[in-house]
Amino acid sequence: EHILGSLKEHRCYKTLILVSHRISVLKIADVIYVMDEGAIVEQGNHQQLVKQKGLYAKLARTQQMEMELEEL
Repeated sequence: EHILGSLKEHRCYKTLILVSHRISVLKIADVIYVMDEGAIVEQGNHQQLVKQKGLYAKLARTQQMEMELEEL
């Protein structure tokens, strides 16, 4: 949480490359590249990728369900 907060605060001043499988980290990115088996299969921001209903959207739904189950 602390690292993410720092990234959000300073991201407008720098180019950052984030590598993460956690969607919560990637939501702050202007451009997200989704890779599958070494190839870029999707690109866009969080909202665009969720609307495409591809691999990113599937991962986002899965992680959202996992978070909801952990809260139970």
